[in-house]
Amino acid sequence: MTMATDDGYQFFTMGNLKVCVITGNLCDQQADVLVCSGSKDLQLSNGGLSKALLRVAGREMQKELNQKYPNGIEYGDIAISEGHQLHCKFVYHGALPKWRTSQPNPCSTLEKFMTKCLETANADYRSSIAFPTLGIGFLQYPCNQTAKLMIKAIQDFGSKQFPLNIKNIIIVVYSGSNEWFNVQKVFMNELSGGRGYPGAQVAIAQSSVSLHSYSGHLGGIPVKVMVGSIVEEEVDVIINSVAHDREMTQGAAAAILEKAGNRLQDELTKNYPSEIKHGEIAVTNGYALKCKKVYHGVLLPWYSKRSEHIKLLHEVLEDFVFACLEKANIHGYRSIAIPALGTGFHKFPIDVAVACIASGIEKFSNQVQQQNIHVADLRIVLYEGNSDLPELVSAFQNEIKKRTASASVRFRNIQTVPERGTMEYLEYKYKETLRTPSYWTKFTSTKELKDWNLQDKSKSFHLEYVDKITYDCIANALKKSLPNANILSVQRLENAELFLEYGEECQRLFRKAKKENFPILSITKKFPSFLSPVKVMESLNRSMTEDIHSEINEYYFFHGTKAVNVEVICGQGLDSRLAASGRLGPGIYGAEVASKSHKYAECDDRNYFPMFLVRMCLGDIYMTNVSGNYKRPPCKICTNPVCATHQEIHDSVVASGGEFADREFVVYDRHQSYPEYLIWYSP
Repeated sequence: MTMATDDGYQFFTMGNLKVCVITGNLCDQQADVLVCSGSKDLQLSNGGLSKALLRVAGREMQKELNQKYPNGIEYGDIAISEGHQLHCKFVYHGALPKWRTSQPNPCSTLEKFMTKCLETANADYRSSIAFPTLGIGFLQYPCNQTAKLMIKAIQDFGSKQFPLNIKNIIIVVYSGSNEWFNVQKVFMNELSGGRGYPGAQVAIAQSSVSLHSYSGHLGGIPVKVMVGSIVEEEVDVIINSVAHDREMTQGAAAAILEKAGNRLQDELTKNYPSEIKHGEIAVTNGYALKCKKVYHGVLLPWYSKRSEHIKLLHEVLEDFVFACLEKANIHGYRSIAIPALGTGFHKFPIDVAVACIASGIEKFSNQVQQQNIHVADLRIVLYEGNSDLPELVSAFQNEIKKRTASASVRFRNIQTVPERGTMEYLEYKYKETLRTPSYWTKFTSTKELKDWNLQDKSKSFHLEYVDKITYDCIANALKKSLPNANILSVQRLENAELFLEYGEECQRLFRKAKKENFPILSITKKFPSFLSPVKVMESLNRSMTEDIHSEINEYYFFHGTKAVNVEVICGQGLDSRLAASGRLGPGIYGAEVASKSHKYAECDDRNYFPMFLVRMCLGDIYMTNVSGNYKRPPCKICTNPVCATHQEIHDSVVASGGEFADREFVVYDRHQSYPEYLIWYSP
């Protein structure tokens, strides 16, 4: 019975089993199996947790359950679906009765369900499984009772004689609950004092995903207070406080150095050989962190005496936050993560530290004209292992509420975005004002696309070298089928006029999706070859795909071209009217593997080939396995290439199987594609 650490988690060991309790969201967990408790009819939209899973997994999960379990399940039984777009292989669905129900008994049903999940996963050779806190919330199970039942089921399972294939068991406490801290504490206490395992000590696990606790506005800038680990945030800039001598041995600084690696410390020492002065911002790269830059500054401990020419302690903290935001904004950075500066080692009173951080943000918002503010994603990340965490969360909530209330008139027109996976979201996307993606740096989303197009010349474009995280994603996608490729560069194409045309076409398809509910490209039993996931998407991380909408079959594809065509494509886009006729007629072709697109690329005088990673919105797909000279997608009713009788036509053609060794994706309207990334490489 020992403590162990693996991939950032601290586990309580029970023989060969490792059990941890984390705060988070089940949807974000990476495990072989996720467990979900919902309704007996298996209609996922009827439960809070199941609805959240459905939103991430996609509608194909519901279709699979409807097909495999048309009559639903009974309490305590399990239904198994694939994970679809979740970070798991399978989801085990179950249903529990409400607390105080006489038939069936809630306690025995929960224990039966837990046991079935564990034994099924073990029999199927699964190594990891993640459970929610079953029954807590809507079903009104007492927290201490649920903890006892779940831990007992795990202990009983671990004591059985059969070989254990399961190695890791994760219990996920939902961080969106107001009681998450108390729930976590109960489960930790139950684990540390469980029958047959006396004297065990369990630490709070480091969640792999930062978790939102509260959102608001400070000075008009959206702010999210998050619980998690700042070193896991995917942002442009992480803010960090260090000692005068640049040492990073305390608190968040130590965690940042451990994650980033020694190269960060080496760069800091080389560029600032003596010391970092008060008011100075030292900038380093992020290295193994998921950020572009780290901004380092020096804060004084609360108990320090004021030195000559040094500001008051609270002014130093406030001005440091302001200076970091100002510097990030000047460089066009949009997303910033801030730890609870001043707390911990510096011993600031919590209310003082929180007020200083909030004042620095408001000062930045007030002193920079709104049309010039690029910062649009500001995260305050609170370390979940902090003993003062409840007080910190409460202090930030109260501070933001207080400051937001005083500026409520200013922000009364902020629109709430509906949840993805709903009809309301499709309607919202159809009606929304079009802007550029949040990660663009020249044509930023601070202006509407139409305003950018009034300001710039027609066909104006900008090529921006991408950050390391994006580069690695695209390089991995390309090298899966071109493993020996030498990549010279990856650039993002920012063309406001082309993106407006593309956005308007997407909006047409959002309306169509709301009205017609066409199939999306995810795993199904009926069309496994046509509707399996697009391969290139598997290499891209969430920062690249969160603005991509499978609801309209929008995905990234490779498109090879001639070197002489690159500049005209950047200015005018891909044009089906000028394309050579392929096996599916003259259209814009996309490939899910780079090796196929490479066949159509031609090199420049340096022997480097160009390839675009293209956004394409396929909409309602016509599926075929034979060639055809299509000039537009076929009729939806009679499938004729040209039809004068019916009004409804498909939006794209996908060919798979039969004559096609690799899938081909074709659109015939040039506005259904946007060549967002330009890759130069030698094969």
